[in-house]
Amino acid sequence: MADDECCLEDCCCHETADDLTYHYRPISGTSVSFSVQCANDAHLCLSPHDHDSEDMLQVFIGAWKNGQSGIRLGNKNKQDVARVDTPGIVSEEEFRKFWISWDDGHVKVGHCGDTTPFMDWRSPQLITASYLGYRTGWGSCGQWKFHDEALFETACDCHYHFREAHGTAVTFSVQIPNDAHLALTSGPAEAAPMYEIFIGGWNNTKSAIRYTSAIVFDDYVSEDMCMEETPDIVSGDEMRSFTISWTSGLIQVFVKGESSPFMSWKDPNPITVTHYGYRSRQGASGRWRFEV
Repeated sequence: MADDECCLEDCCCHETADDLTYHYRPISGTSVSFSVQCANDAHLCLSPHDHDSEDMLQVFIGAWKNGQSGIRLGNKNKQDVARVDTPGIVSEEEFRKFWISWDDGHVKVGHCGDTTPFMDWRSPQLITASYLGYRTGWGSCGQWKFHDEALFETACDCHYHFREAHGTAVTFSVQIPNDAHLALTSGPAEAAPMYEIFIGGWNNTKSAIRYTSAIVFDDYVSEDMCMEETPDIVSGDEMRSFTISWTSGLIQVFVKGESSPFMSWKDPNPITVTHYGYRSRQGASGRWRFEV
């Protein structure tokens, strides 16, 4: 969570026993962030099922007496496809924050606050993950917080609140009467070049993808690269869910669960997106949840 974010509801605390039993929760998208407090062996798995199977991919953080971390395929296989030294990476005294992403089969594991992973592995095929499992064992119990459970608020006409982008997509839900704005940037601030996505702008009648090529003395040199009619796409009465992806410069905006985007634009000279920002504008206040 960024320092300037207004959190209305914090994440719940989930406990795991010293029993090596995975607890499953549904996920969408291709990344997850979480906090864990345990002495050793914070285990997670990505799976198409809500139970253990040979289709799962396991990530071990602070295993081998809190000395190493690893990635392993399947449930019964004992061979790691990746293992790195990570002495003292988890703690039974405090929560430590991590992220995992798996875009295009590239599994990355990192510390929140650091976009460079401390462990990664490239799968020869795409990873299908509909569920995330988490557990502890080998003498360790754990407490977990999953960051997608937090609820954030934006005041009307506020500035962007920036968060790290892990992977090439973000899925979120927003409750807002109009003007849900997101920015895709190369750092935790508004800086050119950058992309902006406006959902429910123009009194909740249109949406747009805007490219800003320069910022000169607070004047933005911007152009709307895509604009679509989207009447009543957002609501002040209920959460609506969306996914934004930016693979290889192709910006696509989806209603969550739909296979075809309602907006898209291809940047011939794509920027490297490391952060995304969110805000509400034109007199609207909003509530947000992020599935990352």
